[in-house]
Amino acid sequence: MAETKNSLESYHLFIDENSPKVAEMYKQLIENQQNLLTDEELEEAVANGFESAIQKWKDEYKSFYENQFTKVWEDARKAAIKSVTESLGTSIFEGIDIDKELNYPSVMKLINAQNDRFLKVQNDELDRTIDLILQKCKEENFSVKETAQMIRLSIGLPPKYALSLWNYMKEHSLRPPTSSASINKAKKKPRKAPIEDLAFLLQYELELILRYISLFGNNNPAYQLWKHSIMRIGLAVGLIDGCKKVWATAEDEKVCKECGPLHDNEIAFDEYFFDNAYSNGLVPPEHYNCRCDANYPLIDLPGGFEQMDFGGMEEYYFSLGNLAARTWYIEHDEHIHDMVDDSLPLEIKARQAFELRNLYRTQTRDLMGDQLIGRRILDEQQPNPSFEKILNHKMNDKGMSYEEAIQDIYDTATKSNKSVNKKFGLG
Repeated sequence: MAETKNSLESYHLFIDENSPKVAEMYKQLIENQQNLLTDEELEEAVANGFESAIQKWKDEYKSFYENQFTKVWEDARKAAIKSVTESLGTSIFEGIDIDKELNYPSVMKLINAQNDRFLKVQNDELDRTIDLILQKCKEENFSVKETAQMIRLSIGLPPKYALSLWNYMKEHSLRPPTSSASINKAKKKPRKAPIEDLAFLLQYELELILRYISLFGNNNPAYQLWKHSIMRIGLAVGLIDGCKKVWATAEDEKVCKECGPLHDNEIAFDEYFFDNAYSNGLVPPEHYNCRCDANYPLIDLPGGFEQMDFGGMEEYYFSLGNLAARTWYIEHDEHIHDMVDDSLPLEIKARQAFELRNLYRTQTRDLMGDQLIGRRILDEQQPNPSFEKILNHKMNDKGMSYEEAIQDIYDTATKSNKSVNKKFGLG
């Protein structure tokens, strides 16, 4: 027993020194399991149907995990703001309340969606653990109470660790007492699960702890998504001309075979590296304990870039800030009439001008780096209309004649949205 206690103390000292937050979180989880595991609780579970007890235990664990995870995301948010402002220079974000901008509903929707995705992975894993224990207990003809005990102890463990626990408990005859005398005695003085009975889990706990550590370091999904969101703010409000996204490994002998090929992979800002349950592939990590990072090299646009033809701007596709993209759009929009054959009948000219404007609008959105939020909102709220729809609108809602409506479509083809231009200081 002394050896077991020394091992536990050494283990807890390790996680205290290497990741205090992880230690606090995991110790609390283990203590919750031990404190709640009493014969009285198990007897109640048997009496009321252990399926309902299982749901209660699952809910308790999920609530605990989500509360801890919320703290992780808040800490990661602060770390990401500090990292980006230091790397790009605080002058870039001068006058911008980054923390306030990160609360923008669309940004939070994206963040929360990923948060929910990650938590779902944990919840699905918990369900698999319970299903596994139920199956094993049924195969070995465990009593309802013994089954409930095994499930209670397994809450919070990944399936393979829960299976190790099940095998250990079975091999060491640690099944709970079933006599009424033992049960009645336990009701008077609840019995905690002896911590020495769980000592064998040290090797498994150590591996498990490493999974949680990945939630707290600079390579965790929360930190990476916040950093990505801060760069999105820079693109959206015109603080930067544009940026790319580059995968960066630790560049040492420990780099894994999954991450190695991704090193220096440069893609557009909202492009995906892969589809991954933990970061969704938008940013690192690729797996638990991944040490990779994402860098965002800024784009330095050449003078007169707004006059460039869209076909020659492949390197800027899905990468420009909204101000730069808007500047390009205004330049091309103002020259629409120069692109129309003036010898053609008015209706044909109006159609040509109208379609050119729709084309430039689409190309501008293809230049935007903010595809997942900004582009999606524009496509949903301001889709390119058809010529017939605008023609009918002018005739039916504005009372114009057919000829007047055609002329107005041609005349207004070069008139961009003044409120949007003013937002970016473009007139």
